[in-house]
Amino acid sequence: AGAGVESERQDVSPSKAVLLGTLARLEVDKAAHAENPSAAAAALQAAKDRFAEALTASTPPEQADLRLSFAAALARCTDPYLTEAHVVAAAECAQVLAGPDGSGTARAHAIMGASLAAHPDADPEQLAQAAAHFEQCAADDINSLVAHAAVLNRIGAIEPDDDKAVAAIEKAGELYRRAAAARPGDRLLQSLAAMTSVGEGVGE
Repeated sequence: AGAGVESERQDVSPSKAVLLGTLARLEVDKAAHAENPSAAAAALQAAKDRFAEALTASTPPEQADLRLSFAAALARCTDPYLTEAHVVAAAECAQVLAGPDGSGTARAHAIMGASLAAHPDADPEQLAQAAAHFEQCAADDINSLVAHAAVLNRIGAIEPDDDKAVAAIEKAGELYRRAAAARPGDRLLQSLAAMTSVGEGVGE
C-alpha cells in the first residue's frame, strides 16, 4: 500500500521538465537584472542550458507550454545587450507555431509581439511586425489588447506618414476601448480609452 501512495504523490508533483523550466526562467530573470553585460550573458547561457535539459526531460504534451513560458520570460528583457534573449524567444515561438496541433498559437503570437516591441528604440519595421503578431493573436485577452494598443501608439508617434500615423493611433484607441469595456473598474484603462477617443490634434 505504501508504494501506491508514493506513486500517487509523484503524479501530482511537478515533472522534472517543469522544474527545470522554472529554473531556466529564474536564470533569465538574473540576466534581466544583471549589473553588466558579461554577467547577463553568463546568466542567459545558464538559462539556455537549463532549458535544453528541460526539453530533454519533457514529454511532447509539455513542450509547447515549456517553450512559451521560457519565451515569455525572455521577451521581458529590455537591456540593449540582451538582444540574444529576443532571438531565442522568437525561435521558441516559431517552434510552437510550426507545431502540428495549433495549440498555443495565439499565445505564441502575443509573445512574439511583446518581444519585438520590448526595446525602447525599436524601429518602425520592428513595431509593424509586433503589431502584425498581435493582430494574428486575435485574442480578447486584455493584456494582449493593451500591449497591441501601446505598439500602435508608438508607431503613431514615429511614423513619418501622417495618414498612417493617424490610422495607427485610431486603431490603438479602438483597442483601448475594447479593453476598457472588458474591465470597467480599471481607471487607467478608462482614461486611456477616453484620451484616445477624443483624437484632438492628432497628425495636424
